[in-house]
Amino acid sequence: MRSTASDVLDRATPGGVLSAFCEDVDGARLELRAAAEELEPIPTLVALEWAQAPALASEVDEIRDALARAAASLWPDWYITAEQRLERQRLASDPVAGVIEETANAPVHPSASWLREAWRRCSAGRLPLVPRMTAAEQVRQLSRALDPTRLIFALSVASAEATPPRVRAVAHAAEWLAYESQAKTLLLLPRAWQNHLELDHVTYQALTLEPPMAAPAEGAAPASVRTAAAIALSASEPLHVVVGPIIGRPRGEVETLLHDALIADAELAALFEYNQSLILYGEKRCTVDLIWRSGALVIEVDGNEHRSEAAFGKDRDRDYRVFMSGYTMLRLTNGEVIHNTSGVLNKIRSVVRRLKTLTMQR
Repeated sequence: MRSTASDVLDRATPGGVLSAFCEDVDGARLELRAAAEELEPIPTLVALEWAQAPALASEVDEIRDALARAAASLWPDWYITAEQRLERQRLASDPVAGVIEETANAPVHPSASWLREAWRRCSAGRLPLVPRMTAAEQVRQLSRALDPTRLIFALSVASAEATPPRVRAVAHAAEWLAYESQAKTLLLLPRAWQNHLELDHVTYQALTLEPPMAAPAEGAAPASVRTAAAIALSASEPLHVVVGPIIGRPRGEVETLLHDALIADAELAALFEYNQSLILYGEKRCTVDLIWRSGALVIEVDGNEHRSEAAFGKDRDRDYRVFMSGYTMLRLTNGEVIHNTSGVLNKIRSVVRRLKTLTMQR
């Protein structure tokens, strides 16, 4: 059964695993994030992305550590939904007792002892991993902190190469995470995995996810090169985690690097908002990386996953909707932000000055 990312989200159920086989896992990841951002109300989507399937003995600890990084990136905005983050934000100075009291009447309230220790650790710049607590209990508490009611996990593996034990590890990871968190859990897998018997118990009623095709970007790397690069990048961090949307703050290391450079620049420091939800032309909701509202400028920062055919088409559609909504779009790459930050600032500065000049001429 061929389906869209929206179909996958519609069919997912709390506490269960829904698998989808993908010809292009990187493109499917982007499609899923974009589809989640268009939902009403917005869920919190935590994408757990393996370049290669994990070893059978390590998958649980990798998920626990990844969720701790996800929770640290959201802190102190814990126990509120993505929709509520549009309206308010917690402060690091908020008393833990107040957070505990506020969440006491929630359907599944947090452990006060875990919250006190995890909050203290985040305040000190450490991950919210509490000693002498099982991985299962850590994941239950971290999941509630991430979003108490509208949490979606999306596990994925990019590489089609995997031994039966590693395929079994991925299936176990998805089942375990779904059971312990009671969140909707999606599993995005390469089409080449369809005949693995180790997946039988998590692929009942599995979908086939094939995003719309588009012309490849000029100079786009072949799939084999992109996969090799992803595997190389994964060596230091076996399980990559992306949380979205994080309204009002940079998301991930590259956006944080750009944010830090911008706020250190006197001309650009006060202009931009980060990860803002917009309703674009055609009543299409999306979350943009950076926006300068008074200058009608949107900036997107793209990684290698944007070079797939499906992602290229999705990005062109977003460019069209941004333009029709009265904004200018500036796309940057992760590579230029990392390796040529000063050049990126000059590029942004030039666009800002040009837009200011055009405004004055009207």
